[in-house]
Amino acid sequence: MCWSAFGRPGGAPCRRTEPIIDELAAEHGDKIKFVKFDADANIETVTKYGVVSIPTFNLYAGGEVIKSLIGADQEAVPRRARRLGMRVSG
Repeated sequence: MCWSAFGRPGGAPCRRTEPIIDELAAEHGDKIKFVKFDADANIETVTKYGVVSIPTFNLYAGGEVIKSLIGADQEAVPRRARRLGMRVSG
């Protein structure tokens, strides 16, 4: 599995969710690959995965997006992670 975060470094919404993603990566990086994309610098990847809003978080299995979470809802990211069986303090 892979979890990607599409954002804009320095943007307020991304600054709010980045610590949560970092915590998930530190705790679960041995089982799930975590990748951050600067949306402005990776237009081709953003287009490929149909990202229309920043931040967007995608969970992939077998190279396919199986879940997406759009927006910087600080509660939604940990809630989604918990549903996937990940521990997170946020």
